[in-house]
Formats: sequence, C-alpha cells, structure tokens
Amino acid sequence: MPAVAPMPRASVPAPPAAAPSPLAPAPSSPAATAPAAPPEEPVPIERYAAVASELAEKGAVRSKVLSAHDLDEPTWRKAERRFRDALERELKRGERALRERFDDAYVDAWERRHPDRFGVAAYARLLGAERRGTLTLEIADQGLDASLGMRLKRVWQRRVASSAALAEQIERALAAL
Repeated sequence: MPAVAPMPRASVPAPPAAAPSPLAPAPSSPAATAPAAPPEEPVPIERYAAVASELAEKGAVRSKVLSAHDLDEPTWRKAERRFRDALERELKRGERALRERFDDAYVDAWERRHPDRFGVAAYARLLGAERRGTLTLEIADQGLDASLGMRLKRVWQRRVASSAALAEQIERALAAL
C-alpha cells in the first residue's frame, strides 16, 4: 500500500506581537529580571548631617532651618530615627563608614558657615591636648561643643592621614606649641 502523505494542518496566523516599548528593557537584559530599585532616599546621610550641623548652632530655630532645607517636621523626624538607629547599629558592629560620611558632611557644612574658625593651628592644639590628656578642656577652650570638637578631630585626622603636605603643616604647628 502506498504511503499517504499527511494532510497539512490548517494554520491560523498568530496575532501580531505588540511592539516593545522603547523604554522597556530588552528581555535578555539584567534590568528586565532585576527587582526595581528602591526609591531615592528623601534625606540622604550627607543632607541629614548638614541640616543637623545647622540645627546644632546656638540660636537655631528648628522650623526655620527645616524650611530653609525644604524639609517638614515628619520627614526630618523619620530621618533622625533612621540615621540614629543606623549609626548605633554600625557602632555595635565595630564599623564606621556611615559615621565617617556623617562626620565629613557635618564638618564640611560647619566649615562653610565658619570658614576661618578651625584650621591647622586649632587641630594641632587638639592633638597636643590629646597627648597631654586634656582634650576635653582644649575643646572647651576653643569654644567648641564637645560633639563638634570630636567630629572635627576625627575628620581632620583622616584629612591629615591622606595628605602628606597637611601632615607636615600639622607637625610644624605642633612643634611651635
């Protein structure tokens, strides 16, 4: 018996595929399968530090400072809680990256408001006092709040460690004390 060729099936054309959006990632790209990025932080650590620095100034009016930085009270309180908790957790783990970012931004903001208030000679005085065991007295003698004094010391310590020229200036200032 001769072989009979199978009858071709009636083919129904597939519906046309929708054209991909030019804004949609290609299906094979990592972005197509990656989860969406979290929304941008409304108050990043650097902004938080700058505002905190301004709020710590004598006579600062909280509502005016927050308004000048386009912040409302609930947003600010949320940022305070978030960063206070994050800094505390970091400290318990023996880490310091977040604190260093906070200190750098805090001191930068403070130095912009007080450009000639603290420099090589003042830092050298802090170092000399630290060596003598009188750091807290020196911070007070310089008219600095204790927490600001410690932030200045930490930030300047990192600056000196990363700059041979600044380290040399500090050594000369220490020798002159």
